[in-house]
Amino acid sequence: MTIGERIKAIRRSLDLTQTEFATRIGSVQNTVTGYENGRRNPSAPVVSLICREFNVSEAWLRTGEGEMFAARSHEDELAATVNNLLSSEKPEFRRRLILALSGLSDAQWDYLESFLQGVLEANSAEEPPEDTRDWRDKHPSEWTDQDEETAVAEFRQQFRDEKNRRQEDGPVGGPSENQLSV
Repeated sequence: MTIGERIKAIRRSLDLTQTEFATRIGSVQNTVTGYENGRRNPSAPVVSLICREFNVSEAWLRTGEGEMFAARSHEDELAATVNNLLSSEKPEFRRRLILALSGLSDAQWDYLESFLQGVLEANSAEEPPEDTRDWRDKHPSEWTDQDEETAVAEFRQQFRDEKNRRQEDGPVGGPSENQLSV
């Protein structure tokens, strides 16, 4: 397996598009495509950045030896989780929550743990709620067969509408088929 194939394996295992992967490493989609298909080789700083950003073992990325992901300590895992929480599109509530949690006393932590345990137990006894999100609000990996059918039907309708609009507007720079027929 080449380094490009390993980069692709990382991206796929994290369920990221090439664009999403590129954004996380401060690059562009075409560069990631070049890495993945072997037309480009990542520089040493890019390799280090990929390893740091995605917690990938540098030995694995460079040679294929060992495990793809580096083992993290509990502290590193916690730091990465907090970082991910705060780097979301709407971090304000999460920031306030983390700040509030950081000021809890031991007794308050005990109460919170007991409260959350009760919530988890109550939720585990209930049926999970039906996902009522529109297919546009889901990642394609979450789509049901119905979501996929809806997406295809809407795309087909958009295509037909655009085709009809273009036929009504006439061609750009030439006669329409109706004008050519005798």
